[in-house]
Amino acid sequence: MTVKEEKANDPKEAMREHFEMVRKGYQDIGEFMVEFSQLQFTIRAVLAGLLQLKNELFNAITAPYDFARLCIVTREVALVQLPSERREEIVETFKACLALNTSRVRVAHGLLTYGDGTIESLHVSNELKAATYFSKPGELKDLCAQSQKLLGAVLKVGGGSLVLK
Repeated sequence: MTVKEEKANDPKEAMREHFEMVRKGYQDIGEFMVEFSQLQFTIRAVLAGLLQLKNELFNAITAPYDFARLCIVTREVALVQLPSERREEIVETFKACLALNTSRVRVAHGLLTYGDGTIESLHVSNELKAATYFSKPGELKDLCAQSQKLLGAVLKVGGGSLVLK
């Protein structure tokens, strides 16, 4: 019997592997949520900059929006405030943010369970259709990278407008 076969038949090793998978899954979920919250705050800051809000009004104006509405409002303000030649960049950036939010909803509102080598989410859509998401190891990690990339794109949209008054 090879060492690999011995490990496969060892219940303690199986438990260690399971707990490592769970630990990694929790870490990936947490990392994604942190990266997503950074993106959300950056969008709030861009909106505040575009509106030239005073610091005292930042939370009162930007905090009440859920993520989807925040993206839509910021997109619309940017389309009015910024040069029309940037329209495609602005629209595509916030379209991608909204798509990432769909993944966040699947993490935050799905039934998180243990899949084959990863934590996966069973989520029921608005059309009441259940589906499993993030069943491939690394998918949540990819969402972190997407979130970071979008944060850069949002900052680019905001440009010099991030200074609050």
